Amino acid sequence: MYKTCNNKRNLWQKGFLGLILAVTLLLGACMTPDDYGRGPADNDIGGMGSGAPDGPEAGTTAELEDGPESDHRVEMEPDSPSAFAADEDAVEEGTESIGFGELQRMFPETVVYRGPDNVKRVALTFDDGPDPRFTPDILDILEENDVNATFFVMGARAKGNPELLDRIDREGHVIGNHTYWHPNLDGETVGQLRWEIEETDNIINNIVGYRPALFRPPYGNFGSAHTESLASYEESAVFWTVDTRDWDGPPADEIINTVTEETGNGSIILMHDGSHWTVDMSNTVEALGPVIESLKDDGYEFVTIPELLQIRAKK
Repeated sequence: MYKTCNNKRNLWQKGFLGLILAVTLLLGACMTPDDYGRGPADNDIGGMGSGAPDGPEAGTTAELEDGPESDHRVEMEPDSPSAFAADEDAVEEGTESIGFGELQRMFPETVVYRGPDNVKRVALTFDDGPDPRFTPDILDILEENDVNATFFVMGARAKGNPELLDRIDREGHVIGNHTYWHPNLDGETVGQLRWEIEETDNIINNIVGYRPALFRPPYGNFGSAHTESLASYEESAVFWTVDTRDWDGPPADEIINTVTEETGNGSIILMHDGSHWTVDMSNTVEALGPVIESLKDDGYEFVTIPELLQIRAKK
């Protein structure tokens, strides 16, 4: 009698465990990339930190000393100057920058910094262009390797280099918004943020025919009120998983090592196709081909941000 009951108990336990396993597998099969890519951050990942170069004040014209930009400064001026930049005393709650790991926990449907970790897909992203010194070479390398990337462009540079923005679009890459003059948005009003986004959106739309739904704040500095604004417009704040810090001038080998050592499934890789005219980004150009080759050898597929995260590219 005892043996028979024990056997029944064992059969019941096995059946129950089997049911749990079946439910777990079913839920896993039903999960979307969003479920994997938008989970809470393991730590409070922040922006570029104090070592990042200074940007102009929001809404103001950048100093264009020397370099090609100084020759066509007038063309790069915004069509509609910001009405918010003059109010230096404006203070709004929630505009102080917080780590984007924390922002992702607060706004899981708006803030992203990595994709699904169950597939070997990664996204290359480039900031601060289009820059005629480096963007053409980067586009050539991407084309040679049959890779599409996501470019977060400055409104001023897009307006000053429309042929480059058009080429980015024609060659199948995705365009995102990176503000007009690349200011530090820490403490800036939501009104100023909207001016940065809308002025840049208008420039992009005039050139390629659409307004991006993707936004990346300069230096990764962003507050909760800023993020609420993006959420209300159904825009996405796109941060990164791997920071090459190529803007700081590391040698190409260091950039390659950083990417190959830190990249995993779903990584969003931050690089730059532009910078201040005193900064040489040639090491990024030199590193890009080997980075792509190495990651492809490891079995990774390169996709754009919308493909990686199943989010919209256009408004």
